[in-house]
Amino acid sequence: MDAKRANRVVEIKMLVMAVPQKVRMQIIRHGVG
Repeated sequence: MDAKRANRVVEIKMLVMAVPQKVRMQIIRHGVG
């Protein structure tokens, strides 16, 4: 397991948890669209 990749995943998880669900849905929708 790459340590850097693991750290990146943790950072992304922390960011996702910090973002409100409503904003997260908008980001996902924009990303997909």
